[in-house]
Amino acid sequence: MTLNGLPMAVIGSGPAGLGAAWRLREAGHPVTVFERNGQLGGRMRTVRRDGFQVEDGPSQIAGSYTRFVQIMRESGLGDQLIPASTVLAMLDSGGTQHNFAVQRIHLDMLKTRLIGLRDKLDLAKITVDVLRYRNRLDVEDLSKLPELDGMSAEQYGRRRFGDGVYDNFVDPVIRGFVGTAPSTVAAADLVWVFATFMKLQRYHAIRDGMQAYAEQLGRFFDTRCNAEVTAVDERADEVEVSWRDAEGGQHSQSFAGVVVATLPKGAAKIHNGLDAWRRDFLATKVDNATIVQAHVALDSPPASSASMVYSTEVSNQTKVLAVNLEHNKAPGRVPEGKAIATIFGSNDWSKRVLEEEDDDLLVKELIDAAEPMVPGIGDGVRFTQLTRWPYSWAKSYPGYWSGMREFNRLSAQNDRLVRLAGDYFCVTSLNVATASGERAARQLIDVRER
Repeated sequence: MTLNGLPMAVIGSGPAGLGAAWRLREAGHPVTVFERNGQLGGRMRTVRRDGFQVEDGPSQIAGSYTRFVQIMRESGLGDQLIPASTVLAMLDSGGTQHNFAVQRIHLDMLKTRLIGLRDKLDLAKITVDVLRYRNRLDVEDLSKLPELDGMSAEQYGRRRFGDGVYDNFVDPVIRGFVGTAPSTVAAADLVWVFATFMKLQRYHAIRDGMQAYAEQLGRFFDTRCNAEVTAVDERADEVEVSWRDAEGGQHSQSFAGVVVATLPKGAAKIHNGLDAWRRDFLATKVDNATIVQAHVALDSPPASSASMVYSTEVSNQTKVLAVNLEHNKAPGRVPEGKAIATIFGSNDWSKRVLEEEDDDLLVKELIDAAEPMVPGIGDGVRFTQLTRWPYSWAKSYPGYWSGMREFNRLSAQNDRLVRLAGDYFCVTSLNVATASGERAARQLIDVRER
């Protein structure tokens, strides 16, 4: 491809930034990607150790991730897609696991002993609600459901489906896909999660790990790692980007347009063209779940056949958000006969221990808490690895999407050569972040082609 267009910049190299950079390049623009860390990918981070492949961030790709998968195929990564397990396990009050395979979810819902017949009939209302709101479930903008913004996912779930369905099914699913308790997030998130993740579909993984996506796309751009952007200033018909390199040297460069695809608090800090209302919204109104997680490599697999085991209030297992059994999720993750599990601490617990310096102590606490969920998870441990994510999933709350609706209105009214992208415009996922980046790129291209 000949890049004769105007030079563009993208701040941040997570899926939102890479999605924006890819679409800008597709339109003929040379793209410079700035990343404050030493490698591309944001929370897409793959670690290899002793024959184990560990995903520090996302590890699966739902069939509904059409925007993310499209860029994978266009960039030459299509042959990296491999089948992944869709088996999810919920815990009942006695701690027994009940498995559901997403690709046959309706059949498993009918057969399960987790809930009774009356609750199964109530559970069918989820499908009704997904169909009712499907035309406004926009991957680029979930602020189109104002009637669902005045209550939490728990309030909506209990009222609409009853306590049995909520406690045993809705609650763990929301925890697993949103990263925090349903009582703290908006009702719109509930409908989005079931429409996006709990429908008949296949799941995939990337054979060489999620970081392979960032590494592959990075080859198409001028990438600058260890470059901390300190200011983005729109001046007349160009945008000046100021940044600091690893040695502390100060630099600046002008571009025809910029996509800011950082964490929202970072965007509020560096984007000098924001009005006061949007700056405050990004800095104080966009929340993120905090996750402290432990990877545990094992000599032999625990008995569970699920790829993910969800915590529940019913089983009193809430210190742990979920347990990811990577050896069940996709092939090639572990040496023959071995296993690896990722234990995700809950948002509340993770916030309390985030600054704790003793990794071994936190790992032990997570393993002990996960043992009732996945018996044997602490047996035959080969090695452990602790990861702290101060800012993980973007987290809504009742009223958030009304605020985001106003945010989008002001953005459409005021923005020109600087555009924002990130997973906070919808419910966090690789696909949402990618779509947000594509939208920002499309907006810049439209401005420059007028």
